[in-house]
Amino acid sequence: TSIRGAAKAAEALDAATDLATLSRVSEKCVVDLKKFDYLFGLVTSGTHNMARSQQIAEMMARVGIFNTPAGRKILLDHLDNVVSDGSSILREWTDDFGSFQIRESLLAGPNGFLKLETTWEVTSEGLRLTTVIPYAK
Repeated sequence: TSIRGAAKAAEALDAATDLATLSRVSEKCVVDLKKFDYLFGLVTSGTHNMARSQQIAEMMARVGIFNTPAGRKILLDHLDNVVSDGSSILREWTDDFGSFQIRESLLAGPNGFLKLETTWEVTSEGLRLTTVIPYAK
């Protein structure tokens, strides 16, 4: 029972850590870390979403980025750099839902590169990531 209790305590700590890191705010951007579920094949909401999520996870794996602390750090550092580079903006617009930017970037993984288009909502806290679309060569 002590092993089972230790396992439950570890699960509770992991859950608390996950909640504490639900979003990451840097100087320039806000990233809801649940967005990474989609990028790493963890989405289970609907057949289309599951298939697309798996496809994206395979694209990420091909460039050597996995759902690990190191892989997530690569992505977060990359997103910070993207919002720091004004030349990455492809398009900007404002509508009834707010102001937005689409940015283009080249994500470098240990095994290659992946083109990304990211959409950002302009907020008082900085840019908030709304979508990530990877493109394979």
